[in-house]
Amino acid sequence: IDKYRHAATALIVTAGGAREHVAFVDRGSSSGLDIKPGLANLNVDWFYLTAITSSNWANQLITLFRSITQKRKDIFWNPGSLQLQQPNKLKPLLKYLTVLDVNLAEARALAKAFKLKGKMPVQLLVNLKKLGPRIIIITAGSGGAYVYNGKVLMHYPSFHVSATNTIGAGDAFGSGWLGGYIHSH
Repeated sequence: IDKYRHAATALIVTAGGAREHVAFVDRGSSSGLDIKPGLANLNVDWFYLTAITSSNWANQLITLFRSITQKRKDIFWNPGSLQLQQPNKLKPLLKYLTVLDVNLAEARALAKAFKLKGKMPVQLLVNLKKLGPRIIIITAGSGGAYVYNGKVLMHYPSFHVSATNTIGAGDAFGSGWLGGYIHSH
């Protein structure tokens, strides 16, 4: 609750094909989110994070991630555009992750920012894995998804469907993947 800011709102306009959309987003109170390291004390085994929009996100996350890993809990992170636009702040966080989840364009942008070789999914998986996460996921839209844990590399083809729209597909995939992973381990 923030008595000075309203709740976040988004207006998404779709037009044409499944990938044709424009999102108008007002982060509202979420831009002032103060991430407390005490969150690591929650009675959970996993933390699932996506975009963080507070201006001090890097310092807040490093403190939180350290606390989480000290308690031997796991972190799944699908960084948002703010984090991806600031790769030098993102990079030190990667060593704390159990799972890094990015799409192919994001993986390529990170590889370029970190001066890693390769643009193909397999090369990106191997090179991003060297930065610390135990598992790397790269989603490639209709090209499916790739997962690498340092030993086993898997490719999961996508289902061939007629998508009405792709908004939220990455979030749905990430949360579904993690649910399946937790259930199977």
